[in-house]
Amino acid sequence: MNENGHAPAVTDLGEILDRTRTGRVLRLPMAAIRRDSFSAWELAAVGRAIGLTPGEVTEEFERREQGGWAAVELAQALAWVVLRRVEPDLRWEDARLFELDIVGSPPDPTTPVGVTRSTGRGVTST
Repeated sequence: MNENGHAPAVTDLGEILDRTRTGRVLRLPMAAIRRDSFSAWELAAVGRAIGLTPGEVTEEFERREQGGWAAVELAQALAWVVLRRVEPDLRWEDARLFELDIVGSPPDPTTPVGVTRSTGRGVTST
């Protein structure tokens, strides 16, 4: 017993995970996710969802290859706004529970759109 006379409760987190798993996986191709892929409204929605100003959202795009929790939140919010294009009623609260299958790596923010880097030939246009 603890100091207030109650037996401490044991919560089985595995049971909660099994009961609350959404079963929905979103594949997020990182090479397709560029800041210019989104409207200003979508970027504002991303910022509001994860608590960032427009300038901070821009900074996160530029440093997302460093990883960390901010990159995870950014990826989840970006997946949410893309999915809202076909499911406009999708709520952020629901989208936060989706699993992300992140494919590839983010594009180089210093490479102009329409240009790719080929290991054999250097920079090429697409």
